[in-house]
Amino acid sequence: MDFFYCGDYSDPTEGDEGKEEPLSMLELHAEMYALGDKYQAPGLSRLATQKYEGRLKRDWVPQVFLRSIAKVYKLTPESNRELWNATFRHARSNIEQFQSDDAMRIQFKGTCLDVPEFAVDLDCSQCGRRQPVEPTQLRCLKCGKGGAR
Repeated sequence: MDFFYCGDYSDPTEGDEGKEEPLSMLELHAEMYALGDKYQAPGLSRLATQKYEGRLKRDWVPQVFLRSIAKVYKLTPESNRELWNATFRHARSNIEQFQSDDAMRIQFKGTCLDVPEFAVDLDCSQCGRRQPVEPTQLRCLKCGKGGAR
């Protein structure tokens, strides 16, 4: 409700970065984005995207980011891609970190399996805009990259 009166909402644990919360700030911002979409409040969605991206720049924790992806993709429709795009752009620019050790590789693979739309966005980001893919192989029809592994 704060947003509708003040044009902003607060992060309940701002300043407590060391504490592990059941709902991360990234997940909170994803939920706020979804509320903006649901109640046709584009200002709330834009603010949630800015806060989501700001949190990523300020407090980059790959495990927390990967956990937030399911909320980002599952709470909002594909027709409203602002937060989807911010998420996959950030993932694309940090993709090497997801291969840094076994635990990260397992979590990244699990995220891609749980959220196939995210995996498709990553595969197709190499050839530009989203392209049609082969449904069984997740191979981009434009550049041919991808495929089941």
